Formats: sequence, structure tokens, C-alpha cells
Amino acid sequence: MEIVTVNGCFDILHPGHLDFLKFAKEHGDKLIVLLNSDSSIKKLKGKNRPIFSQSYRKKMLLALKYVDKVIIFNETSPNKILETVRPQIHVKSKDAIKSKVKEEAKIVNKYGGKVIWYKTTNNFSSTKIIEMIK
Repeated sequence: MEIVTVNGCFDILHPGHLDFLKFAKEHGDKLIVLLNSDSSIKKLKGKNRPIFSQSYRKKMLLALKYVDKVIIFNETSPNKILETVRPQIHVKSKDAIKSKVKEEAKIVNKYGGKVIWYKTTNNFSSTKIIEMIK
């Protein structure tokens, strides 16, 4: 069974997330979303985030047909949880910060897995949506 992982905040679920998760699921049998906790999002995005709590974000993700499991992690990077899950495939968006992905790739490669890149086909982002609403 091929386990695929993605990680992120998934604060305001939008069409870009859906495309990303669909792409990831197409590359394996089981898709596990590594979800940033509320405290880790505050560290990454500031005191006014997340918009939705980790329990609501997890519930929304699990309602999607692409997602098999959600694991919430408290660190600002998924490195520790990647060591535990050991996916065969870890999917990253081309928009990801390359220096952060290097460490993730090292961990995934260490256990025989690989990183696959997803090319964003739209311009959606939770941060942009929040700015538009403001």
C-alpha cells in the first residue's frame, strides 16, 4: 500500500486545496494530511490565524473523498511526523519554500520515499482570501 502525505494549514478550504489533495491522492492508495495545529499556525502566520480551529479543519478535510486520515502536529514543520509516518510519497506545491522542503525530502528519501511536486494551476490562497474579505 502506497502512503502519500501532504502537509499544511488548510485554514480556509478553497478550490486550490481540492486540486492539490486530488493530485496527491492520485499518486497512492492512502492519503494522510499532516495538519498544522492552531499553535503552530499562530507561529507561522500570526496571532489572528487560524480562522478555523484545528478540530474544524480536520473535520472538513476528513469529509473530502480524497483524504483518508488527518494527523495534527504542533511543530512549524512536518519533519518529526514524517519520521513516524514514513510515506512512500510526499507531495509538495511548487509554491513551497525550497529550503524547508529540503529537510522534508531528506527524511522521506531516508526511508525509500520520494517527493513529488504539484504545479499550482490557480491563484487561490487562504491569506489572499482573508485579504479580499477585509
